[in-house]
Amino acid sequence: MGGLHDHGEPPLPRVWSVAELVRRITSLIEQGFPDPVCVEGEISNLRRQPHSGHMYFSLVDADTRVQIQAVWFRSWQFHSPSASELKDGQRVRVVGEIGTYEPRSEYQIRVWKVELAGRGALLEALERLKKKLEAEGLFDPARKRPLPRLPRGVGVVTSPTGAALRDIVRTIRRRFPNMRIVVAPCRVQGEEAPAEIVRALGLVGRCSAVDVVIVARGGGSVEDLWAFNDETVVRAVVACPRPVVSGVGHETDVTLTDFAADLRASTPTAAAELVVPNRGELEREVVQWSRRLSRSLQHARDVYRERLQRARNSLHYVVERHIGQRRERVTRLQERLRHRVRDRMARWRQHWDDLGRRAREALRVRASRARERLQAYPIERVSAAVGRIVSGQRSALGWIDARLRALDPREVLRRGYSITQRSDGRVLTSVALAKTGEFLVTFVRDGRIESTVQAVHPNSDPTPGTSGPGLTQEGS
Repeated sequence: MGGLHDHGEPPLPRVWSVAELVRRITSLIEQGFPDPVCVEGEISNLRRQPHSGHMYFSLVDADTRVQIQAVWFRSWQFHSPSASELKDGQRVRVVGEIGTYEPRSEYQIRVWKVELAGRGALLEALERLKKKLEAEGLFDPARKRPLPRLPRGVGVVTSPTGAALRDIVRTIRRRFPNMRIVVAPCRVQGEEAPAEIVRALGLVGRCSAVDVVIVARGGGSVEDLWAFNDETVVRAVVACPRPVVSGVGHETDVTLTDFAADLRASTPTAAAELVVPNRGELEREVVQWSRRLSRSLQHARDVYRERLQRARNSLHYVVERHIGQRRERVTRLQERLRHRVRDRMARWRQHWDDLGRRAREALRVRASRARERLQAYPIERVSAAVGRIVSGQRSALGWIDARLRALDPREVLRRGYSITQRSDGRVLTSVALAKTGEFLVTFVRDGRIESTVQAVHPNSDPTPGTSGPGLTQEGS
């Protein structure tokens, strides 16, 4: 080591322990500020220790948001009547001394006295914005929408790394294990938080699988929760197409988002309990309602079965009585009809008997008169007339027989003509109907000739010697 000094190396610095260094810094800080110091700022993250009675808070600069920690011991609070009136957001003047908290190397103000300096700038701006939005009706209870009894899915707008998301997911999974959860991640603290919250609300609000939205964040100071007092966030909550539940901070923390939401929950866990029912309770309720419905249906069935039986008995009696009356009436009508038919038949039989006697008498008279006229008519004239009639009928029959013989195809063949038929039996009446190679049958006087068409020669003039379609004279 001596050789190092001989070559001009600088000496090693003093080695401090952590405690020595902290005590030295504490001494420099405490000696550098004369007692007392008076600091004005806004209270934030106020905490009262229930056992010791000490108060811890931060003093925040309204413009730069720079803050310093402060502690107000219980022994000094009795000298200030304003100790019980302090709350987050108040602007105060603090009188005390600058010191450090050595275990964490933090400097702070040890408060001797606190004087109220009027309402803080943050609270004043918050109150102005609240009155403005309230005048527009954004906080109107009549605008609030009811939550769905059993949502298809739950949207969560919060930080993906915060404890609020874990509490919400754990609570939903405990109450309804298969409930769908859609997380829209965003920042929930800082200058960029309002824009991200608005964007996340827009995304999850348009998701068809979501029926209700939770906007959540864990507890913190007024500054930590200030993003949920932003006007754009409040308007996005109101404009969200799905009902919104606010679970921001702890029970004592209140933001403008709580007023704009359709329902406020004291914590993120409470928000999850509000939007998702307990599946076990629902199943028990369904079982109870099923049993009630079954009993009601059984009772109604028994009542209506009894009514139906009474109605059936009454209807059977009425129908039997009605059928008996109708049967008796039908019997009377049948008897009356039988008598009327018998009387009518008797009258018609008498009428036809009278008509028969009259017709027989008339025919007898006419036959007698015809016999008398026939006996008076000369027999020669009757014979001549009958002969003329017979001769005329014989001539007519001869003419008809001649016509029939003329129309007989066999008579045509006997006169030297022939008839040609195609293979399907139709008579060949024109060369246009014949086809080369087609099989033909030609009938003549004493038999038939089978042939095949070799060629077809159309001609505008009929061939001499033909006397009709399909007929050909032999020898031509």
